[in-house]
Amino acid sequence: MLLSLLWGLLESFFSSTFCLILWPLDLIHRDIRFRIAIKPWFTRMCWATRLDLKVLGKENLAPGTAVFVSNHISSYDIYALGSALDRPFRFLAKNEIKYYPVIGWAMVSFGCVFLKRDRSRRDIETLRELTANLRNNGKSVIAYAEGTRSKTGELKPFKKGSFFIAHDAGVQIIPICLWATHRVKKNRNILFPYRNRVYMKIGQPISASEVQQSTPEKLLKIAEQRVREMREELIQLDRKESSQ
Repeated sequence: MLLSLLWGLLESFFSSTFCLILWPLDLIHRDIRFRIAIKPWFTRMCWATRLDLKVLGKENLAPGTAVFVSNHISSYDIYALGSALDRPFRFLAKNEIKYYPVIGWAMVSFGCVFLKRDRSRRDIETLRELTANLRNNGKSVIAYAEGTRSKTGELKPFKKGSFFIAHDAGVQIIPICLWATHRVKKNRNILFPYRNRVYMKIGQPISASEVQQSTPEKLLKIAEQRVREMREELIQLDRKESSQ
């Protein structure tokens, strides 16, 4: 685990620097920096933290800009999400994250959207800019719909924020469920580190037209129900594979 941590620190430093250098490429095409620097970093971090990610529902990754809403049960969630998604995105995160070692450095260089969550004028302006970017076919957004992490793995009630953003921007919502990242164990065997099986399911999208014709409150209920159903499915799959 120590070697993985040291590797992660070095990887984050060089990847963050690389991403900052490549930032002007976003002006040419938004996919370039994502393909050659950002997505590979998330994939390598899954390897460094020994995540054995099983992804279901890839056929539900409808093309186009989207707001991805996911449950949040571990600090490892970000690596799983970043490695599995197929398009440029930005995480919507609390402001404190930018000061965290490793992941904070990387998210700043990747263009993450940070909020203080105090309804300040700055937060309101940030959300307006984010909504406008989505409306103009900008980068997709990943948001933790519960607004905080569930340390037990239980699903907390969803918050309205990400659904207001999607509704105002008129873009599709793609629900995602993660399971077992909260059980990831630290590897103490340096020579023969074991891998941690974790699960993700990408749910049926709520299309842009459905989003525009609905309300944030209804969209929240639809997405939350789909995530609950996916969570039960992943729990059953986890039990089945663990018993084999």
